[in-house]
Amino acid sequence: MKEALLSAVLACLSTAAATESSGQTAPSIVAPHQERLIVLDFRPFVSTPTFGVLSRSIVVGRDRMALVTRYSPNRLVVEAVLSGRLSTEAWEGLRRLSADPVLVGALQQKSFVGTGVEEGDVFRLALAFPEGPSGECYGLMQLAPEAMQLLIVHLLNLGAELQPGEVASHYVRSEAVSPERLAAIGESLPVRELGELPSELVQVVLSAIQGEGAFRAIEPEQYEALLGFASHGNEVLIRVNNRGSQLGLFTSSNGDKKGR
Repeated sequence: MKEALLSAVLACLSTAAATESSGQTAPSIVAPHQERLIVLDFRPFVSTPTFGVLSRSIVVGRDRMALVTRYSPNRLVVEAVLSGRLSTEAWEGLRRLSADPVLVGALQQKSFVGTGVEEGDVFRLALAFPEGPSGECYGLMQLAPEAMQLLIVHLLNLGAELQPGEVASHYVRSEAVSPERLAAIGESLPVRELGELPSELVQVVLSAIQGEGAFRAIEPEQYEALLGFASHGNEVLIRVNNRGSQLGLFTSSNGDKKGR
């Protein structure tokens, strides 16, 4: 249990620990796309009446626009997409919770994984307020300070005021990979270089990396072409300008289904 839990938390959601130990700056899921204020990835341990069993990717921008993608990380399927402009009440609540001094301090701790035997909901949270809290952390929500838990719950509840959107048939999502982890993975799995890809895929990959953490709709042909460069399963490990990224390829349960 300990090894499996730590693997799920560290390998899937963060590369911060490796970069901290080397004194380098951890790859950020906010920095490449600075108009985004908040990016949250949330993976529930068990299904609950409030949040169900689906994982969520939540992106909130400076313009108060929010995008929520509900997905299954095990089946690699996107189930629903919701988007819209946040109400004043939701926006102000978000800013108030993000400015809590306890939360700001927790961002400096970076990880909340405990001893590895605990069970809980896995999260990765990044904030990039221009004149406020900025940083990134990950771990189990139940081990995080109450101030951080309140912010996560607030973000998870945003979907209630957003509008369902069309679910595309295929998606790609990029997550940063630290140089140390990329080198370790490269000993057993192929790591692609951007120059290996045909020109029609280069912009797809660069756009996914720029919008790191968010799901980007792609054409079926692009999905199939990227699968041809997969390092393992539905994942493409790629190095761009000495920066490692892991591209996850997703389908949807119904390409023309509306989000719910």
